Amino acid sequence: MGITDDHAIVGSDGNDDFWWGPDAGSAYLYSLNCQEICSADLTDDSQLNFFDVSAFLIAFAAGCW
Repeated sequence: MGITDDHAIVGSDGNDDFWWGPDAGSAYLYSLNCQEICSADLTDDSQLNFFDVSAFLIAFAAGCW
């Protein structure tokens, strides 16, 4: 996993979901910059970060999710 200012990349070792062979692995690139309405931006600060995860966990623990 790697994070920059506005992107995150997550690697998956040994992913067999594709035809090119066993244990080929995968990489997933995510944009963390929410210029438009982003339902995962729970703190409405136009960023996806720890504070959004924290807000979700607090709401989930309270039974709101």
